[in-house]
Amino acid sequence: MTAAEEPQVQGIPPEIRQFFMNPGGHSLMIKGRAGTGKTTLVLQMLDEVFTGFDNFYLSSRVSDTSLYKQFPWLLSKERNERLLHASKRFLETLKGKEGEELVAKEEGAGDVDVDALLLTPPDVPHEVKSAKALLREFRLLNGTYPVAVDRTELQRVEGMFEPPDIETMDETGEGFSQFHNLVVDFDSDLPEVERIYERVEHSLPKQICVAVDSIEALSEKYGIPEARIINMLQKDLVENTNTYLVIVLEKFESLDMDYFVDGVVTLGTGELDERTYRELVIQKLRGCETRHHRYLFSLYGGRMQAFGPYHFEFPKAGAQWPKVEPAVGGRQPTGSPQLDTVLEGGLLEGAVNLLEVDRGVPTDAVLMFCMGPVLTAVRAGRPVVWLPSKELSPPNLPPLLRRYMGDDRLEGRLRLVDLYPTEKVENDPIQLGLEGEPIGSYLKWDVMKFNFKNVKGPTLNIMSYDALEMATGKAVDDMRDYYANLRQTGNVDLTVARASVRSTDRLADISQVHLKLRKVLGALVLYGERPHTGLFHCDMDASAGLPRLRLTPIT
Repeated sequence: MTAAEEPQVQGIPPEIRQFFMNPGGHSLMIKGRAGTGKTTLVLQMLDEVFTGFDNFYLSSRVSDTSLYKQFPWLLSKERNERLLHASKRFLETLKGKEGEELVAKEEGAGDVDVDALLLTPPDVPHEVKSAKALLREFRLLNGTYPVAVDRTELQRVEGMFEPPDIETMDETGEGFSQFHNLVVDFDSDLPEVERIYERVEHSLPKQICVAVDSIEALSEKYGIPEARIINMLQKDLVENTNTYLVIVLEKFESLDMDYFVDGVVTLGTGELDERTYRELVIQKLRGCETRHHRYLFSLYGGRMQAFGPYHFEFPKAGAQWPKVEPAVGGRQPTGSPQLDTVLEGGLLEGAVNLLEVDRGVPTDAVLMFCMGPVLTAVRAGRPVVWLPSKELSPPNLPPLLRRYMGDDRLEGRLRLVDLYPTEKVENDPIQLGLEGEPIGSYLKWDVMKFNFKNVKGPTLNIMSYDALEMATGKAVDDMRDYYANLRQTGNVDLTVARASVRSTDRLADISQVHLKLRKVLGALVLYGERPHTGLFHCDMDASAGLPRLRLTPIT
């Protein structure tokens, strides 16, 4: 595959895509326990990386019906490819004398069996065979690409064993599919493998991708060692015929066969707070630079979505943040539909909603999490009191928020609390300097309400405890009046506790909602302790020009 032929890949790690773009044929081994997503990855590679190729998928363990149920998108794709192959075979048949007779006989033309044309190579007339042979000789002289499949290793393997009894198709045709369960008797020792070789040769000089799922199934069926089968396919198809080869191996712990192939990928699982996540490990990709060896991934929706290292930028020319009214009583929307669903409607009113942030999570991720509730509240005309993290500079926040406000104003609705005010803060319409102890007495709504105009409740309070603990050594105790007033007024509190915060355990005890933001394999993961949830990949959806938090279930 050349750079000009690079497909639009979604979900598969870019290193794998680049690996198959390099010149020549390449082989990739996918290893992993049962249920780790090997079949999903193989099918998705055929769909995304090799779009437009004449692909061949051999499944020795999973039936067609099971595949269609698990991957609904596969059925429509195969129907399209079957129609395309049937059309090609039909046209090829028409080129010969038999085809001329079919065209001449109107009744006979209507009786053509399209499936038979699809699944059976046409009888090519002698003239066409001679022309093809002549073209092959010219191509061989040119030395550009192979025109015949090398069967050297296949013939050696066929002489190693006594062929077992092999089932043929039943009357209904079960067991025979263009891309899946391939159990066909071609009067050969290895009918499945022979079918692969014939399919590759029929596609020459074009390249083809062959996927075998799994090698152990062929090994068990014919009593041939897995290593011998892999070496056979590698030598004949990849090295000597320029074929792309993807094979599935269930012996994920074994390294004995890794050196036969060009690339090895292992799928596995890990655990975070008694929750399971999926990981993809790139062990080797020959001739390809691997910048990121381990990926967190999800099989949500029946397709692989691999998540690389965390990276995003806030949109510069943002659209206007929409007005959103609460959909559930006693809850305030966060601006993220997925997060609102996780929280059963949004942030809980009259309660502490704790976001516990792990060490290594970037400040921009916390800022994105906070901006959604802030913009949603301000656009709805509700007041916001925000004590930012010590890593955020209060003067830099209003310009960022205004990108997504349109003609709306922040003044009168937003107050950014500064615990170390300067003279410039005194007359600022947004920044608010607070000094004195206990700090909670100044942050409760009975005092703060005089800093707002023309607003309606409830108030959104964002309290960053790393900033609070810098101002006072007993932050939770000093906030006692604030929490009592919070319950009385029904306002919303979003408390942010970074890894350096000493009061996290006490905050977890008094919170009614407890979320955790972690970094796993370079990606951001969000999950809930209260309510208890699974793992979600966390990133920004900037497709509409807005910095929306997006959550993808890790299933």
